[in-house]
Amino acid sequence: MSVGRAVAVIGAVFCLTLAIIVVRELSSEALAVAIGVMCGVAAGIPASILFYVALSRQRAKADGRHAQQGEYPPVIIVQGQAQPPSLPQDPWLPPSQGVRPHTHVRLVGGEDLVPGEDQDNRG
Repeated sequence: MSVGRAVAVIGAVFCLTLAIIVVRELSSEALAVAIGVMCGVAAGIPASILFYVALSRQRAKADGRHAQQGEYPPVIIVQGQAQPPSLPQDPWLPPSQGVRPHTHVRLVGGEDLVPGEDQDNRG
């Protein structure tokens, strides 16, 4: 038997003896809490493993993308058809009164909300 194996066996026997002594001294409630904690930790192990696997796959994909980043992206050229019509004035200025377009608005319902000829629509 090698030295490492002997140390491992002695350590396992020590831990087992310590666990037996501690379990004998604990009350039933404290033992139930300790068992519950161990079961909770054991239940979290599969979720932790799945989380680690998912993160490692995500890192592998990111490393693959960084390796391909030296390539040029595809270039798409769209040919314009015609120049937009020139504006009669600068677009940030309000239109003058003579150029103001006339619009027709048709209301459906709510005729009582529309101001009459003698009323003012100031809210």
